Amino acid sequence: MVGPGVNLASYETVFDALLTTNVQENAFVSGNAFSYEDYLTYSTDEVKNFIFDPTAFTGENLVVTPPQFSSTGGPITVEYFAGATADNDGTLLGVSNRRGTSLKPNQAILRLNPSNISAGSKFSGRLIPANSQNPANAIGNSGGSFLPFELDCRVKYLIRITNTDGDGILVQTDFTWLEI
Repeated sequence: MVGPGVNLASYETVFDALLTTNVQENAFVSGNAFSYEDYLTYSTDEVKNFIFDPTAFTGENLVVTPPQFSSTGGPITVEYFAGATADNDGTLLGVSNRRGTSLKPNQAILRLNPSNISAGSKFSGRLIPANSQNPANAIGNSGGSFLPFELDCRVKYLIRITNTDGDGILVQTDFTWLEI
């Protein structure tokens, strides 16, 4: 990717090359890439429920990169549900614009542990072994690809993480999405 202040016309002339960018790079440069990254403490057998709510999104496409999880203990389970419902309480999580100089706010929101959750329809689940990261989501994994997915913005999503270990652990959680 070419940095800011570079004249693309002269760059192409000097190198006689066609410059291309992918969707993620374009979203980043436009200030439309957002993320929540943090580590949370989980007590023995604790469940944390994240509600991802894109229903206020007014753009064309909401693309989510595969969430990343890792733990200091474990194992942990991660379950994904579509069509979830929940009250608008719980902790509203701080979301960052991936381009720090952009003032664009995120339209989709992320809440932790709201009350009155109805899960909706489960569409995926995964066991992450003790002291590891989610291997199916790691870039450069044996699957060889990084596959984002597009969400239906008319429904909310529940991501449920459960500490199935007998001890307390830390879980690193990374959610990234593009509002394009």
